[in-house]
Amino acid sequence: MTSPSSASPDGHGARLDAQSIRFERLLPGPIERVWAWLADADKRARWLAGGELPRQPGQTFELHFNHAALTAETAPARYAQYDRPIVAHHTLLRCEPPRVLALTWGGAAGEAPSEVLFELSEAGEQVRLVLTHTRLADRAAMLDVAGGWHAHLAVLAGKLAGQAPPPFWTTLAQAEQDYEQRL
Repeated sequence: MTSPSSASPDGHGARLDAQSIRFERLLPGPIERVWAWLADADKRARWLAGGELPRQPGQTFELHFNHAALTAETAPARYAQYDRPIVAHHTLLRCEPPRVLALTWGGAAGEAPSEVLFELSEAGEQVRLVLTHTRLADRAAMLDVAGGWHAHLAVLAGKLAGQAPPPFWTTLAQAEQDYEQRL
């Protein structure tokens, strides 16, 4: 049995291999509306991070994270370093509106970035979002992104449903505990 916002019974991501994890969500459509929440900087800032996407694959861009603005919850001490504006640099890999968005993720000096692929497809009146994060360096990297994507996607699902999203930091902390056991 699936919930309205998840393609898996409990909404957790599935480990595909040692370097990849996939999340699926069923979101209120239409597909153009969900695409706008991925591609439009102002909408994306409300669930993940702002920043304008470039026009062509291969171009670099910045994502501006402001976790404090996602929900009203105050960050606990363990997440204090993330409760301030953060700028991250990425490269656009693919942009095929309204179905595919792919970009690089992370990659410190001398480290290859991982890759994030968002795929949208129609599922009746809903939209299936498949987020696949690949080329993760190790289990620690997978654990890091798993909890983050889980919490950010919960915020997105709430916003698209017109509901208050769950508290970001509480969702993140619980997801990190869950993934420590699952992955």
